[in-house]
Amino acid sequence: MGKYNVIPAKAGIQPSYKSTFCAADASRWIPAFAGMTVFCALLLFATSAAAQTLSQAIQKLEAEGKLPVLDRSEHLAGTDADHNGIRDDIDAYIAKQDYTESQRKAVEQLARGFQEAVTLDFQSLDKLAFKNAAWRIGQKNSNAINCIFDKFKDTQTANTVSGNYEKITANTKIRTYSYIHYNNALSGSVFSLPRGDTCEK
Repeated sequence: MGKYNVIPAKAGIQPSYKSTFCAADASRWIPAFAGMTVFCALLLFATSAAAQTLSQAIQKLEAEGKLPVLDRSEHLAGTDADHNGIRDDIDAYIAKQDYTESQRKAVEQLARGFQEAVTLDFQSLDKLAFKNAAWRIGQKNSNAINCIFDKFKDTQTANTVSGNYEKITANTKIRTYSYIHYNNALSGSVFSLPRGDTCEK
C-alpha cells in the first residue's frame, strides 16, 4: 500500500499495527467517524415527547451514576474554564477513570480532537475553507486514535474508548448536527497514514 489512503465518509479507519492503515487488519478497526448513526437518529428525529422521555431517562441514569453527568446546554462548545481544549464535564469524566498516565494523555488528545471536530464552524466558512479545516482536524484525530490503540493494547477496549468519547462529545442535537457536517466534509478525503508514535508529548 502507498503512503496515502482514501477515507470514505463515516466509514472509520483501519490501521495495521504501528505502521499503516490496512483493510486486511480488520481486528484494529478504528471507529473514527462511525458509531453515530443510531445516536444521531435519536437526537435529530425523535418527537418532542420521545425526546422528553429520553432526557428524563438520561437524568435518572446520571443521578444513579450509571452515566457521566454531561453538559447538555445549547452552547456548541460548552464550558472550558481552563482552556485546555476539552469541555469541563469531559475533563471531570476523564479524571474519574482508572487510566494510567499515558492512557490519560492519549484520551485527552482524543477528546481535544473530537471537540475541535464538533466546534468547527461550518456556517462562517466557505465550502472549501471548511473542507480544508475538517481535513486538518481529521488528520489530527487519526493520530489521536492511533495513539489510543498504542496505549490501550486490547483492541476491543481501544474501540470502546474511542467510540465513547465520540458520543459524549457530540452529546446534544446541535453538537451532533455540527459533527455530521464535519464528517460530510471528509467524504473522499485523502490522509497521510499515521506511523510510529503519534501521541502528543
